[in-house]
Order: sequence, then C-alpha cells, then structure tokens
Amino acid sequence: MAGIKRTVFLVIIMLLLFLPLETPVRQGKASAKEEPVVWGKDGVLWAGKAWSTSIGDLRLAYFTGSPEEIGAQMFQLVIAPESERMMEAFAFIKQQGLSGGFLERTFKNFYAKFKFIPTFKRHLPREYIRELEGFARATGDPRPGRLVNELLISNAWQDVSLVYGGCSFFAAWGEATGDGGMLVGRNLDYAGLAQLAEVQSVNFYEPETGYRFVTVNYPSMVGIMHGMNEKGIVIAKAYSTVVPEEATVDGIPFTIMLRHALQYGGSIDEVINIIKNTPRTVGLNILVADAARREAVVLEVSAYRMTVRRADRADADFIYGANRFLTPYLKEYQKPGWLSSAFRETRFERLKQVYWGDLTVEDAVQILRDKGVEDPDAPVLLPSIQNYATIASMVFDPDRLEIWVSAPGGFLTTDQVFTGISAAEVWRTGQPPTPVGFIPATETTPVVHVWQQVMTAAGASDQRKKELLTPVVERYPKAGYPLYLLGMTCLRTGELQAALEYLEQCVTRAELPDPYYLLAAHAWLGVGYDTLGLRQQALQHYEAGLAVELLEDVDPVFPQICRVGLRSPLLIDEKGQIKQAHRE
Repeated sequence: MAGIKRTVFLVIIMLLLFLPLETPVRQGKASAKEEPVVWGKDGVLWAGKAWSTSIGDLRLAYFTGSPEEIGAQMFQLVIAPESERMMEAFAFIKQQGLSGGFLERTFKNFYAKFKFIPTFKRHLPREYIRELEGFARATGDPRPGRLVNELLISNAWQDVSLVYGGCSFFAAWGEATGDGGMLVGRNLDYAGLAQLAEVQSVNFYEPETGYRFVTVNYPSMVGIMHGMNEKGIVIAKAYSTVVPEEATVDGIPFTIMLRHALQYGGSIDEVINIIKNTPRTVGLNILVADAARREAVVLEVSAYRMTVRRADRADADFIYGANRFLTPYLKEYQKPGWLSSAFRETRFERLKQVYWGDLTVEDAVQILRDKGVEDPDAPVLLPSIQNYATIASMVFDPDRLEIWVSAPGGFLTTDQVFTGISAAEVWRTGQPPTPVGFIPATETTPVVHVWQQVMTAAGASDQRKKELLTPVVERYPKAGYPLYLLGMTCLRTGELQAALEYLEQCVTRAELPDPYYLLAAHAWLGVGYDTLGLRQQALQHYEAGLAVELLEDVDPVFPQICRVGLRSPLLIDEKGQIKQAHRE
C-alpha cells in the first residue's frame, strides 16, 4: 500500500511539471475594442481617459471604464512603463502563494490548478474575472488564460500562504477630533515584503458600476487591503489568525471581498451585509468607518463566523484594532500566535488620551509613527504601532474625501513625507491632482535614529545585526529588545558566552514592556546553558520562562521549548537549530 501511495504521488508531481495552469478566457464585449494609444505629456502617461503620474516618489494612477478597460489600464499605465521592475514585483507576489520546498511548491501548483483557481472562479463576481482578462489581454501574452490564473493566485496569495502581517488601524470622530470630523489611520505591516513597498501606487477608480474609490495598492492586485469610496466609507483590514476549522480556501480571496464591499457599500450596514453574505476564507479584523453616520466598527470574522465590535461606551468616538479578536465570541476561535497586538493596543489607549479632543491629520500621522517611546532618555526601542514590518502608512479624511499617504521608504515608510491628495478633485475633474498639502518627514533625533537602526537590524543578516546593535546596547543598556536580538543572534552564530551575557542583561536589568520577549529570552538562555552543560542554570530559566505573565496568547514555540527543556537537556547546533541533547 505504501508503494502504491508513493507511485500515485510521483505521478501527481510529474503531471504538475508538465500541465500548465491554463483555462480558456471567455472574452467580454470590451475585448473586441482596440487598445487605446498610450502617450505621455508633462510627466503624465495617458491611455484614453486613464492616466498615471508621480508626486515626488509617490505613484498615482486613475482607472475608469469597464472591467476589461480598467484591467488593461493597470497594465498599460502601471506595469508597462517599468515592466522589468513591476514584473519582478508581480512574480514576487505570486511566489508568496506558491512558496516552500520543491514538494510543497509542486503540491501547491497542483492544488492551485484543481482546487484554488476553480473554487475562486466559482465564487468571484464575474466583473473581477473580466478585469483580470483585460490585464492579460493588454500584455499580449499568447496564453492569456494561464496569465489570468496566475493573476488570480497573485490576488489570493494571502489566503493561501499567511505571512506576518501585524497591521494596525484606528478611527476617531466626534468629540475625539478637533472639528468633529472623522479620521482613519492605517499601517500595513508585512515582514519580508520590502520589495513591494517600493512599487506601491495610489489608485483612483471610476468603475462603470458601483461607487468610485481610492486605494493604495501593488502591481496586478484587483483586490484591496484598505481604501475609501465617494460615500465616505473607509475599509482597512488586519489578519487575525484562527483555528484551522475556521479557515478555508472555498471562498472569495479576501482582498477581492474587500474591493467588492468598498465598491458597492454606501453605508456601514451595506458593507456589513456584503461581508456577511460573502463566502470568506481566513480570520480578519476589518475596520469599517462611515463619515456620514459618524460611526466606525470593527468586524471580527473567520470563514464561518462574524461579529461586530463597536467603540467602548466610555470613549464612544474612538476605536482601534490590531491582530487579535477582542470580542468573547470570536476569541474562542483564535489560534494562538504572537503578533504584539496587546502592546499596540496599550499604545493606542495611551495616544488616545494624549490627542483626545483635538486630533488632526497631523496627529493621526504621529499616532502611526508611534515608536513606544515615553522617556527619550531611556527609550525601550521596541516594535510598536510603527515597526520593522510597516511597508505603507496612510490617513483617510472621508469628510473631505482626502487621502494622506507616506512616500515609499521600505520599512521606514511611516517616517517619510506624507502627501495629501483630494480624491474628490480627481473624481470631479478626471485629471492628475495638485497636492492639498504635505506633512514633513519625522525629525531624525538621536532616539529616532537609534530606533530606526534597531528596526533595520530586526530584518537583517546575523552579521549585520551585530554591526547595528552592538553600539546600541552600549548606549542604551536598559533597552531590552536590542539586547534580546543581539543575544539571540550570538547564540545562533556559536558565540555562546556573549549570547548569555546579552540575554542575562536582558532578563535582569533591562526594560521589556512586551513580556513575550522576556519569555523568549529565558527560553534561549535555557538552551544556551544546556549547550554548555550547565543544567541547573538552564532549568532556572526554563521555569522562569513558563512563569512569565503574558499580555496575550502566544505562539507555542517558546513555551514548548521551556517544557521540553525541563524534561531533558537541549542544545543549539552549529546551524543554529535547537535539538535534544544526546544522553550519555
């Protein structure tokens, strides 16, 4: 039986190597139209009534017409002018959904062809398939059906392969703001996706059906992760991991679900009904703000469940969210996983008090730039609302129909200049807009500079981490997070004595407002001492790690290390991998 199973599996692999991901494209009425001539003048590229341009480093585009025309315009105006760079970004997006080793990629290709793509197409409103077909036709690809499938996977990669997405958002209105109007702030966080941050575009849509809307998006994306429509509705999402029973691929990719809700939802109630009646895939927190009703809510959803979280009665004009569910109903279906939500929530509470009653667009930007610093002389240098994974930041003013967007800057984008753009002007005139204003880049004080240095180190190689963090821990010996990063790095590179010194300093003398890092440091210390054969010291740290009072349910890795370490010695090998020690 085992031989038969192995043979069948090998046959599947061979089929995948030679079967293309292609299905026939049914051409819409617009496909018979000739493609508009693309021409440029005064820094603006035109394709019929659609255009693309830049304000500094910030790309802008305006799409209008039928779904096929909008799809073609995205290729002609956003992709084609920088084809090599943009196609690399498109390939990178698609790769996220098909990541893994050879067998895993092969299986995902097989599953994409026979499960993901047919399922998504069955559920998707036809207009979004037509938009993908318009994009594929504009490329001139001789096999547009295959390209449509690849484009569909590029819009569904977040449903197929979850990555760290520690996003944050908030909405303030009424008594919380200076003029009683509504403001929505949003940070998009994706670890490892800095390549996307450089090719973002502010896209204005005027579709032939539904409401006009604006979003900040990436090459080949039909779906959205945030946006504002002409009715003053703002939508933003954040992942919230759920148990496996509450997730499925048998639904609509969530980015396209959010696009549909923004394009056809003219009120909170309409958006709620659209999301409620859409076959969903994964766990999400979805902020929905309605300027006309002066109200914002957070929809906490899984594939099969949904509830509406409203602002606390005590502060009824301010609501925020990160990556965990806060309602008792959905908490039952939360999968433990650390995304520092609790710490970011405490920062929102603190900043709400700071800015309450007079909050402006500039203040909203300052909230998005929060680095967790209360005392400049003793900064904690910890990831906060802004962190090492933030790749896009924006503030929506739905009363004025304005969007303020940070310039692309990798993981330091939130500290770049914010440009204000009137969506109302774009929709009224159909012309490239004049900025309504600018918010200066963050002043690079010594504390800001060192915080940026630590966040850069968080995603760097081990050698680069040491170069960046060594002077930081010398200057700020009580900042626990850089000590933790440096100790963990030295442990992986075999410098055990230095690692133990940094980690001991981290758990005994440093400040760690997020106790997750305290748990992790104790776990690493236990492994380090076990590797040196110092069993009693190791046991003390395993026990101390399990005694840490956490702010939220965390990924079980570090608690499991501590539990296993209490039963038998562990060690870290030359590749930085934790293993059980061989008993004599």
